[in-house]
Amino acid sequence: MSFNRWLVIAATALGLAMGCSSDGGVVCSPPQVGCSGACVDVTADLANCGACGVACATGEQCISGVCTSPCGDGQTLCSGACVDTSYDRNHCGACGTTCSAGQVCVGGQCAVQCPSGLSECGSGDARACLDLRNDRNNCGACGTACSSGQLCVNGACAASCPAAQTACSDRCVDLQTDSANCGSCRAMCGSGFVCMEGRCRLTTCTTGTTMCGLRCADLQTDRDNCGMCGRGCAGGQVCVMGACQLGCGAGETLCGGGDAGTPFCANLMTSRVNCGACGMACPAGLVCVSGACARTCGMGQTLCGGNCVDTTSTREHCGMCGNACPGSQVCSGGMCAATCAMGETLCGTTCSTLQSDPANCGACGTACATGQACVAGACVMVQSMDPGCPAPSQRCGATCTDVAGDNNNCGMCGRRCAGDRACRDGMCSAVCATGRSRCGTECFDLQTDVMHCGGCGTVCPTGQSCIAGSCGCPTGTTYCGTACVNTGTAAMNCGACGTACTAGMYCVMGACTNAPPTRYERVMAPMSVTLVDACGAPGAQTVLTFEDDARFAATLPFPFRYWTADLAMGAMVNVTSNGWMGMDGAVSTSLSGSLPFTSTPNSVVAPFWDDLETGRDGVCIATLGAAPTRQWVVEWSDVAHLGDIESLTFEVVLSEGTGTIDFVYGDMTQDPEGWNDTAGVGLESPTGGAGISGCPTATSYRCTPASNSRVRFNPIP
Repeated sequence: MSFNRWLVIAATALGLAMGCSSDGGVVCSPPQVGCSGACVDVTADLANCGACGVACATGEQCISGVCTSPCGDGQTLCSGACVDTSYDRNHCGACGTTCSAGQVCVGGQCAVQCPSGLSECGSGDARACLDLRNDRNNCGACGTACSSGQLCVNGACAASCPAAQTACSDRCVDLQTDSANCGSCRAMCGSGFVCMEGRCRLTTCTTGTTMCGLRCADLQTDRDNCGMCGRGCAGGQVCVMGACQLGCGAGETLCGGGDAGTPFCANLMTSRVNCGACGMACPAGLVCVSGACARTCGMGQTLCGGNCVDTTSTREHCGMCGNACPGSQVCSGGMCAATCAMGETLCGTTCSTLQSDPANCGACGTACATGQACVAGACVMVQSMDPGCPAPSQRCGATCTDVAGDNNNCGMCGRRCAGDRACRDGMCSAVCATGRSRCGTECFDLQTDVMHCGGCGTVCPTGQSCIAGSCGCPTGTTYCGTACVNTGTAAMNCGACGTACTAGMYCVMGACTNAPPTRYERVMAPMSVTLVDACGAPGAQTVLTFEDDARFAATLPFPFRYWTADLAMGAMVNVTSNGWMGMDGAVSTSLSGSLPFTSTPNSVVAPFWDDLETGRDGVCIATLGAAPTRQWVVEWSDVAHLGDIESLTFEVVLSEGTGTIDFVYGDMTQDPEGWNDTAGVGLESPTGGAGISGCPTATSYRCTPASNSRVRFNPIP
C-alpha cells in the first residue's frame, strides 16, 4: 500500500476516534470507515480496499487494505483467472499477450514448436509446451494429473521428493544447483549469476579479484588466498601485497588471533577500537589521540572514520578523509606521490620527517611520550623547546614560526602543506565546499549540524534536530523534555507530553487503549533518525566477524510486541550474517527469500536480506538509553556481497515504548557489475501470511536502499 493511502486510513480513523464522522454523520469504530452512509472495514472490503471507492479487480482479495492476487506460486491473475504466463498462449509472458495461430508459449515467449525436453499438450488455444517429468497436471503424459498431496517426480506421481531434492511449489528441485530456487524455495539468482552449492555466484569476478573456489578473492590481501588461490597465511600472520607477514608495518601492532579472532594490524595511537592496547575501545563520542581516548583530535590531525589521522602523510586519507593513494604511492604534504619528498623518510607506508615527527622521532617507530615534541630528531618536553618564542610559535631553524598558520611548518617544523591547501590551526586544510562553513578547523553544514545549527557553536538541545538552520523537531513529532516524540504512538507521551499510559496499555493514534497493535504502517522516519555507531556504543557486542551464512542467538533487552506476538525481555532473536533477523528465534541462515512467504523462515525483519559475508566489524548489537525509552540496535557494519569488494553498512533499531522499527542505512554503494536490486527489504508477520515492504516504491520487496536513507514502521491496530 502506498504511503498516501495509509495516511488516508490513519487520518480517517483518527477523526472517528475523536467523535467525528467521515460520511454523513455515521460514527464507526476503527478500522471501519464511513463509506456511502455505511461502516465498512477498509482493511478487508473488496469495494473499499484501503480507502472508500477503491475496488479490487475480479478475483482479487483485500488483505490489510491492499488488493492482492489469490494466485499461488508461479501464477498470475489475468482476467479473473490464475494462469502460468510461462506457457499460457493467451497470456504469454504477460497478461493479454496472445501467441499467433500455430504458435505455443515456451518460457513466456511465443515459439513455433516445443524445444527439446518439453512436450506439446492440448489443442487450439490450450496448446502448451510442458515438462512431463515434473508437471503435476501432466505427469508422464498429457492430461495425467497427480492426486492431491502428490508431486510429479521423473514422470511418475510420488508422495515425496527423492533424496537431495526439495518440494518447491508443485515440483521437486535441487536447492544446490537450481538458479530459480537457490538455497531455498523462490530464491532466484539474478542475471550473471549461477547457483553453486546453494549460493548465487558471479560467473566472473570484478577487476582486481580472482575466482578461488566458489568466491572472488583479492590475492593481495586475502589471508586464505595470499598471492595465489589456496595459499593461506598461518595464525598471527597477515597478507600484505600477496605475501604472508608475521608483523605489521611501522607504527602498527598485530591484534586478534586465538580466542580474539582473526589477526589484524592496528595503530594503537589512533584506532578507536584499539586505543592504547588491542581491544581497548573508546566510548561513543570519543576518539583516540596518542593512545588515549579524547573528545577531539590533537593539532595536526583530522577525525576520519572515528580515528585521528595526519592527512598530510597518511596513505588512506591523503589530503582529506577517504582519499587513498593508489598502488605503492605514498602521501607527502597531503598529496599522493611516487616517493617521499626530499627530507622525508618512508616509515611503513607513511612519509615522515624524522627531525620533527613525534611518531617517528630520529628513526622510524621511535615515538615521543605524551607532552613531548620531536626537535632535531630527539624527544624533548614541550615547555623546554624555546622560551624565546612566544606560543604558539616554535623555533624552526633560526626563526620563530607560528606553526598554527605557516604553510611550510604546519603544526610542527618542516611539515609542508600541498599547494592547494592552507595551514589553519596547525592543520593543512582544504577550503570548505559550497554549503559548508568553517567552525574552528572543520567544515560543517550549518543547516543540519546539531552542534553548529545556524551558526558556529549553536548547539541544539538534547533530542532536537537541526532543520534549515533552526533547532526543532521534525514534522509529526513534538519536543517532550529531552527528545522529539510521536505523541500518536509514544506510551510515555500519549496525545501530549507527560501523558503516560498505564502499564499494559498501548498508545494508538494519541489515545491509551487496551487494544494492542496487530500490524504496521510504513512512514518516513524523522530527520533525527540517523545511523547509530552501534560498534562504538558502551557495552556493545561484536558478533559474526569474518562469517558467511552464520547466525547468532541474541536476546531482547526489553519486552517488545511484533505484529501479534508479545515478546518477553530475554526472548531469543535469530541474527544472521545475511542481513536479516528472525524475531521468533528459529534457527536459520537463509541466503535470500521472498517476503512475505508462509514457508520458513518467518517473523523476518530484513533491512537487506541477501547473500552477504561480514568483515572485521561483523554485526554489532547495542542497547542505548534508559528505561522506558531504550533502543535496541543491530548493525551490519562494513559487509559485502559474497565474493565482492564492497562496504555496506545498515542497521535495525527497535524502540521500547513506541514499538517502532527503523531501518537506517549508511554507505550502500554496491559493485556496479552485479547484485542489482536482489536484496529483500521489509517486515514479515509471524505466520508469513502478511508483510510490509521497506522499498521506496512500497510495492516491491526487492531493492537497493539509497545511501543515508531511512524508513520507519509504526505499529497500528
